[in-house]
Amino acid sequence: MNTFVLHLKSNFGCNKFLKSSLLLRAKLGFTARNFSSKTKFQQTRIGVVGAPLDRGQPKPGVELGPSTCRESGFITVLTKALNLDVKDYGDIDFGLSPRSPVSGTYIPTGGTDGVPIKPKYLEEVASANRKISDMVSKILRDDRISLTLGGDHSVAIGSVHGTSEVYKDLALLWVDAHADINTTPTSLTGNMHGMPVSFIVEELKPYMDKFAQFDWLTPRISAKNIAYIGLRDVDFSERSAIEMLGITAYSMKEVDQLGIRSVIQMALEKISPGGSRPVHLSFDIDSLDDTEVITTGTAVPGGLTLREANILLEEVHNSGLMVAMDFVEVNPKLGSSENVTRTINVIRQLLTVAFGYNRGGVSGGRKLTAL
Repeated sequence: MNTFVLHLKSNFGCNKFLKSSLLLRAKLGFTARNFSSKTKFQQTRIGVVGAPLDRGQPKPGVELGPSTCRESGFITVLTKALNLDVKDYGDIDFGLSPRSPVSGTYIPTGGTDGVPIKPKYLEEVASANRKISDMVSKILRDDRISLTLGGDHSVAIGSVHGTSEVYKDLALLWVDAHADINTTPTSLTGNMHGMPVSFIVEELKPYMDKFAQFDWLTPRISAKNIAYIGLRDVDFSERSAIEMLGITAYSMKEVDQLGIRSVIQMALEKISPGGSRPVHLSFDIDSLDDTEVITTGTAVPGGLTLREANILLEEVHNSGLMVAMDFVEVNPKLGSSENVTRTINVIRQLLTVAFGYNRGGVSGGRKLTAL
């Protein structure tokens, strides 16, 4: 059995650990904003930032995700059709040199030689995410909902941290085919787009390697405030972490059994009972079925239909709880030109629905004039 699994089973039921975790949170003293009913209506001001980071995974092209999203024209729809105040803060300059191949053999702890994995591109991912965190915090303090356009899903390390700097007691809704909760010792690849949740969960801090590059990061998200939707490709150590931490997780099996509207409503009530917590939505485009979107690095069959994804985003918007959103893992270098065109159309639909666009059409305040 994996060392991480044994470690969890022997330690995670420890009340002493949980109490110390809560005491640590109480002593953090970070400047955070209280969530109130007023926040629920601050949905007319949006801040968009591009995070063109590709170092969390091996396939080039995902750094073009922000420009591809903007190419969809979603900002024009939000400003012209919905009269929303949208400010585009541009792309963050990570100062990255051209990527070079990463050599070395990566063997998880507990393997034949017991050598722990070193995360690939650790320095670059850490440095980029610090900048993402700072920018997301800035957007939120400008009284805007933050929309981070990835980039691979490792950008969520910084975006969620930035949101937690401003909003305390934050809830996290993770919509993805993958759990992305591998720790640095349990990852089978060393790719950091499979690890972001582990960096931001309070209760996993004792199980993470300590890296000086991440000394700026404080994990503040409690496991009870996290919900997954769309899971269908989960590593065994990730499943163990989900079960030991008691994280709410709706796989595609539950979506099929219960229906997407029921699933999203239950998920929101679980992580934000009675609308008591602000929600950060982290949306990976590979949550959609591979027949809907193939221009992503880790497409998996059996996912959400476009209609189900629209319903999910509509329900989140209607809840009035979303204060920040990630939209990640778009890779226009994968698939045919027809695939890319379809993906751009899908992006426009998803990102406009997420901020209130009515799929039945909007009048834009226009009235008919008699001839």
